[in-house]
Amino acid sequence: MSLLRNLVKNTVVLTAGRLSAKILGAVLVAFLARAVGPVGVGKYAFAGSLVAIFMLLPDFGFDTLLVRDVARLRGQGEGLIANILGSKLVLSVVALLLMFIFAGVKQYDGKTVEILVLVFLSGVVGSILRTLYSVVRSFERMEFEALLIVFRNVMLVVFGLTAIKLGLRLRGIIAALAVADILAFLFGVYITRRNFVRVAPKVDLSAVKKIFKAALPFGLLVIIEVVFINTDNLMIARFQGEMAVGWYSAAVKLLTMLLLIPHMFMNAIFPVLSRLSVSDGDSLRTAYTKSFSYLLMVAFPIGVGGFLVSDQVILFIYGDQFQNSILIFQVMIWVVVFSFVGFLNGATLNATGRERPFALMQGVSALSNVFLDYFLI
Repeated sequence: MSLLRNLVKNTVVLTAGRLSAKILGAVLVAFLARAVGPVGVGKYAFAGSLVAIFMLLPDFGFDTLLVRDVARLRGQGEGLIANILGSKLVLSVVALLLMFIFAGVKQYDGKTVEILVLVFLSGVVGSILRTLYSVVRSFERMEFEALLIVFRNVMLVVFGLTAIKLGLRLRGIIAALAVADILAFLFGVYITRRNFVRVAPKVDLSAVKKIFKAALPFGLLVIIEVVFINTDNLMIARFQGEMAVGWYSAAVKLLTMLLLIPHMFMNAIFPVLSRLSVSDGDSLRTAYTKSFSYLLMVAFPIGVGGFLVSDQVILFIYGDQFQNSILIFQVMIWVVVFSFVGFLNGATLNATGRERPFALMQGVSALSNVFLDYFLI
């Protein structure tokens, strides 16, 4: 299969899988929002943002390193995969202990701690699943990644809606979602072992040391991204309360669906760029230039359309309790437009070994976001 055909096939398959998953996720979010209201959505979003900070330890850039190196060393990455899985499990235990200490210092009540633990469990499972996705992606077989993504979201919708139908409160719903994540993890292990490599965690200290060193630039990017994404919720919770977090996160949840296109395109093109970076510089430049143009052509119509129909979309999905999410959606839609090409820039810099300057640029952006959040919120 030619490079272009393979790239288009992977992008289409992965986008279709992610789109199906996002639609399922939107259905779940809509029912969840109506069941628990803005305050419940705010509690869930706050817990997710706080857990994401502690999950920085096991999510320390390992997956991007895995895709790049396994794509370059086809058939020779089993040891790398095993040590990354082992490192994630060990670091997850450390992260959980740190979260308990933090919760004790902050004197969170028992219900809040229970929610944090349940969300943390889903976070760990999600982290391991992302490693399995990366294994599949490194072999440029995105149809399997799409399968895993859709299966996980089907499980989340089935278990989530069942919990809502049974009248469970927020903690019960989150517990049901955690069970769904565990089932998705087991299915992911089965698919990966059967079709690609034998996945089993291992900790070889000498190998882990090398992995940490190689993953450092990618880890910094993960830290920057997590801080950038989650600072908003944490700052809003502190200064405006959980209801405001609910309004904000509801709008942002929908906007992330629009980022599906550049995100999936990046996932499809990243292993290709990694391979071309060491074999064909001219093809690399051509792939980047054409991709930039196409993404920009798609982004602006989406921005204009999203701005014009924002009120209908918000009220249809969430209901009248989320009127305040409309203005947030209208402002943030333009961030999405410029993020389209931003994804490609990041993928290209990482694939060509320029992750350090990219990390510096992202760090400046994240730091600016923290200061602006603090002073404006």
